[in-house]
Amino acid sequence: MNISHEGYSQATNQPKYTFQMELKQPKGSLSGLGSDMYEVKDIETNVTDLVDSEVADSLLFPISISENQVFFSFDLKVPEEPDSKKTVLENSNFFMSVNSIEEKEKRTKTYELEPQQFSNAVIGGHKVIDGYVDLQGNKGNLVLNLEP
Repeated sequence: MNISHEGYSQATNQPKYTFQMELKQPKGSLSGLGSDMYEVKDIETNVTDLVDSEVADSLLFPISISENQVFFSFDLKVPEEPDSKKTVLENSNFFMSVNSIEEKEKRTKTYELEPQQFSNAVIGGHKVIDGYVDLQGNKGNLVLNLEP
């Protein structure tokens, strides 16, 4: 009993590291066919070494969302150091499972996410703990909680 109490108190004392992506479905993309494709329009994070990072241009869509899972497939351009023009490419290629979907209003859904058991869920060298995505029409906001 004492061990679980200690574990709980440690978890609450740690700062929360988040990686937030603003999503948008590209014009002319097909939706409702099982998986919807999204581009990343903007990234906000409080993880120091990932500040000012962005998704590299690609022929494929970086985020694919279905009612069962979310697939991440992109290279993240991460500044070598703060305010640097030089960047390093970090590959992110993993799945997260959808735990639950909460429908709030018309065309608004929240998907609760967790990493799949055998998927190496990492963004910019940081392990993904869990997250959620809020979708409203063709736009969305995806938030991932990361280990420092």
